[in-house]
Amino acid sequence: MLLNNLPTHSYFHSISPNIFPSSYCFQCNLPESPTHWYTCSHYNLLLQIIHLSISETISSFNLNLSHHELIYLIHTISSHPSFSLHSSSHYPYSLHSTLRGLIPTPLIQCILPFDISYSIASQIIIQILIKISNQLYNQIWKSYCINFSTWKKAHQISSTRAFTPHQQQPLSRPHPRTRNIFTYNCPCNQPDQLHSDSNSCPPAGLANRKFNIWATKWAQYSIPTNFILTIQI
Repeated sequence: MLLNNLPTHSYFHSISPNIFPSSYCFQCNLPESPTHWYTCSHYNLLLQIIHLSISETISSFNLNLSHHELIYLIHTISSHPSFSLHSSSHYPYSLHSTLRGLIPTPLIQCILPFDISYSIASQIIIQILIKISNQLYNQIWKSYCINFSTWKKAHQISSTRAFTPHQQQPLSRPHPRTRNIFTYNCPCNQPDQLHSDSNSCPPAGLANRKFNIWATKWAQYSIPTNFILTIQI
């Protein structure tokens, strides 16, 4: 599934606004968001990835359905609001939350009328999302990273530099450079510098790890959220 805190322009803007002052996309100059990278100039490709991933996954399961029923099933899944770019007051889920592993039950249930068991329907949805994530990485994320790297070089920006030359602080003040240099080696997605001497995760990191463990089990078995309380890390 898609990861949190991907090194996008939006992410760098949030942690180093002194280096990345603009809140607009470096490619299309539209307002940024953590998910903007897979829609920026790639909306048609995104729709194609979703449709092909659904079609290929459905075909791989060898379901006992007629050609007409298979086409209708593919349409039913691809048009489900869980694959919409934005949530609404009527349906709180969206493509971003679905790809993160928060698979809504209605998405699985939309397959059941085709005389497919809940277990098989769950497997189908999980395989579809894994395929979409892989294709997003290969077809969109890699291209985004190349373009972002080219843009940074053109603007003489280093991701690890805390301040540009015209933002240097007076020599009489402590140099703040190290405050913005972080390393990430723990699956909790929190900077190593925020961990304790015994490498214990900070509270936000522990919450992330528990959430990720629960999300996988929810995707596979619809485990309720109170399962998080039983997870020991």
